Amino acid sequence: MPELGDYLLKAKEKLDAGHHKKALAILNDIQKQYPQEPLVYVNLSLAHIMGGDIDASLAALGQAIALEPENPDHYLTRISIYQYTGEVDEALADYETLFRFQPENHNLYFSRVITYAAVERYKEAFAECNAFIASHPDNGEVHLVQATIYEMQENWRQVVIHCDKAIAKGFTTPATYFTRGNAYAMNGRYEKALTDFAEVIRQEPDNFEAYEERVNVLMTQRRVDEALAEINAYIEKFPEDSEAYLIRGMIYFEQEQKELALKDLQHVIKHSPQNMMAKEMKRMLQEIIRAESRGQMPPPKLLKKPKKPKR
Repeated sequence: MPELGDYLLKAKEKLDAGHHKKALAILNDIQKQYPQEPLVYVNLSLAHIMGGDIDASLAALGQAIALEPENPDHYLTRISIYQYTGEVDEALADYETLFRFQPENHNLYFSRVITYAAVERYKEAFAECNAFIASHPDNGEVHLVQATIYEMQENWRQVVIHCDKAIAKGFTTPATYFTRGNAYAMNGRYEKALTDFAEVIRQEPDNFEAYEERVNVLMTQRRVDEALAEINAYIEKFPEDSEAYLIRGMIYFEQEQKELALKDLQHVIKHSPQNMMAKEMKRMLQEIIRAESRGQMPPPKLLKKPKKPKR
């Protein structure tokens, strides 16, 4: 008889390929042979999630927890499901259980804070932060957590204040500078935003989002040539990232360099055929080019480039 690991590997291969029904069939057979193995139920939970059956997924996780009640990973997985379904009280109850196992795990506290904030229970979120600060006065990360809550409320001034506090206490991570840079950009303090995004890139040279935000800021200021140079620098380092070609295509679109824009969009579609943004822009450009070739003005709506969705 094949070993448990062989069965689980087969199930994982089906899950990775997106075949949740085939994975379920394998896992249901495994469950009959290994009814006391927590990993079987963890994988069953994942397969049910892929199939959209939340209740069955939670039931499977419940079985894993019953068999292995002190494994924090099971609770973290269940918390993520509860957050997805909006069952905040259930998620908070699992956090309480986790705190008994890992009372010094700061990330659990911060995750619970964000859980409160995600459902606009800001009073409780800030109370958690303040209690943490009282017992950990030298911790800088908690101020980034507070900044994240203010970001949810679009209170950009407070975002900057709390990122400053985080940095002053030595929490100088890319996330801190990125969060502050975004707040600066939203407040129109563009040079400060560019500086913070540059610091993110200095720490993480492959951080596409930081390049993208620098491009957005430069485009907002109508510094199109600088924006183009920025994205070209990224593409030179990471030519395989098709998302960067979409950004450059949009800049070419803005410059009315239609053939260059079309070339970049075709590159995106070739390497990311599900990218609907690139397909829509390509369609618009082709209509504009056809209209101009006939000596006609394209309809005004074609001259408006679509907005770039958040990555």
